Amino acid sequence: MKNSNYVVKTFALLGFVSFIFFACASSDILEEGENTQTINNNGRYQITNSGGTENSFFVMDTVTGEVKWFESTGRLIKTIQTQ
Repeated sequence: MKNSNYVVKTFALLGFVSFIFFACASSDILEEGENTQTINNNGRYQITNSGGTENSFFVMDTVTGEVKWFESTGRLIKTIQTQ
């Protein structure tokens, strides 16, 4: 009975020390990365087919207004600048 109490206290101390260690380590990581900016690109690109019988499609960047025309193989055919 005495040994099991010793084991429980040892693991409790180990858990407490681990908690403090990881809390301090994550604080250092947050301080290093404070200047990073998260960019969300959800909804940035719109894709449509060419409307003909060709195997090609258009991709429009809604931020810059640039439209690119691609073949279905992924080869860029033409870049179109819009305003």
